Amino acid sequence: ASSSSELSSPVATVVTAEQEYRLAEALHGNGVPIPKLLWFSDDASSLGGPFYVTDYIDSSSSAPLDTLSPENTTETYKSMCQAMASLHNISPSDCSLSFLATEGLAARIERWTREYRGSETHHIPAMEYLIEWLPRNLPAGDSQPRLVHGDFRLPSLHVSGGDGETPTSVSLPAWRHISLGSALLDVADNCLPFRIDHSQPLLNGVCGLDGPARGVPTEAEYIAWYCHHRGYHNDTIPEWDSYVTIALFGRAVELQKSFHSALTDPKESCKDGFASGPVAEYLALLAMELALGPSDTD
Repeated sequence: ASSSSELSSPVATVVTAEQEYRLAEALHGNGVPIPKLLWFSDDASSLGGPFYVTDYIDSSSSAPLDTLSPENTTETYKSMCQAMASLHNISPSDCSLSFLATEGLAARIERWTREYRGSETHHIPAMEYLIEWLPRNLPAGDSQPRLVHGDFRLPSLHVSGGDGETPTSVSLPAWRHISLGSALLDVADNCLPFRIDHSQPLLNGVCGLDGPARGVPTEAEYIAWYCHHRGYHNDTIPEWDSYVTIALFGRAVELQKSFHSALTDPKESCKDGFASGPVAEYLALLAMELALGPSDTD
């Protein structure tokens, strides 16, 4: 079952349970892998508000690297990539989804900046650089708003199969954060683990691992799969590093907010909350290095 409670995500849109159900109907009808919808109820007497029920999926929400064979790990990444492309291929105007909020790149960066200022605990030079640099260096492409998930990361997905008998596949367990915006920023956020060192906590990074031995594709291979599923003529994305820089900034803001909460609210204090501060600085530094480019760091 699902209700309309908010998850931690850098995406602002949180729709009602009824809208979430309508959105799920549109996703299911367009080939996006989500659990089968069983029924919707607006009776608040049982759960305190409207709710809907989906089919049960026997799955794991953890990253597959420690539990799947290399072959099944590769299939998991392929399935995740295809699911994301299926979402982005949907034309919002064809599905009567006008209730979804639209947020362009400039507006998103502006909102993230406000959220960072509201959770700032100390001076982070890399964040200050990005706040100045990003609005002046927005990528030119990807102007047509598409459905974007905002939290399309492997730990947020249902991973099924991989037992030697059932093919590995993924499905979206939650879609309440879907909005209209930049599909390529959604892809960049999904691809951040390729840029993040595996030793960093909280981030499920794969950089520095023996990818081929584990069945983990390279970032270039993954992007080529995505471009194929979207029907692009090329297997690369123009201004790709710009989208990655924005995505890193967004995740840094998310972690800084968690760190601020851990410091200021005893109810939010936990090991992960306190650990998120240094990780936010790590992401901000990665983003600043991308923004500077090789020629400026020699």
